[in-house]
This record gives sequence, C-alpha cells and structure tokens, in this order.
Amino acid sequence: MRELYATVEINKPNSQSKIKYYELTGKGYGVEIVREMNNEILISKVIENITNKKRKIKEILELLTSQLITPENAEYIEKDLNL
Repeated sequence: MRELYATVEINKPNSQSKIKYYELTGKGYGVEIVREMNNEILISKVIENITNKKRKIKEILELLTSQLITPENAEYIEKDLNL
C-alpha cells in the first residue's frame, strides 16, 4: 500500500515541479519519491523494506523531505543511510 506523506513544490524560473514522498507498507516499510511536472510523473525512485518499524520510516521520511531529496539523488542517501 502507498500513502502520501508530503508534497514539496519546487518553483524555478521557467519550471515548476513537485516532489512527492510516499510511505510504502507491505512486508516492511519503504518509501517512494516521485518528481511530477504538470501532474505527469517524470521520475520515481522506490526503496522497499527499509525497516519493520513505523516510527523509523517516519523519521526517514522527515529526513528526506527536510533535505529535499529527489528521485535523482536518492541513491546517494541510500548509501549514506545503509538502506
């Protein structure tokens, strides 16, 4: 299952996009980071089964949103957090 955690709008000259952060649930907790422009998905990054604890996934989602981690740079945060 996928639940929206947060949406961040990025406004740059000649460009406007949104980064959406989703909490994924199933066998464990994961995240999906999506970049949209004009309600169309440009790129998405899914990181599954990060943890079995809801509190921990909320902490990770808060970190991702506060640092404005995008799908394009999510692989670096994966390495930093040992995900």
